[in-house]
Amino acid sequence: MSKSNSWQNHVQGLANRTWEVESIRKRLSNLRLKGFGPKDLDWVSLQGSRKEVLDQVQCRAEEYEYLTHSCSKGSALALI
Repeated sequence: MSKSNSWQNHVQGLANRTWEVESIRKRLSNLRLKGFGPKDLDWVSLQGSRKEVLDQVQCRAEEYEYLTHSCSKGSALALI
């Protein structure tokens, strides 16, 4: 599959996605109220599940962008 087909399929998937708005709002509200501090991460475990972690970060970035209408805010929030 070409890159443009892959990209078009991804965009179509986003357009057809059922967004769980309340769940996303709760996560954003939790970040606003409780903030975000340093995390003690298990780097070995993260490296072992790298693909899953990156997929989750991408999904969260898309969700946050959907609500904030800001790609940069969505991406930054997803990395927190």
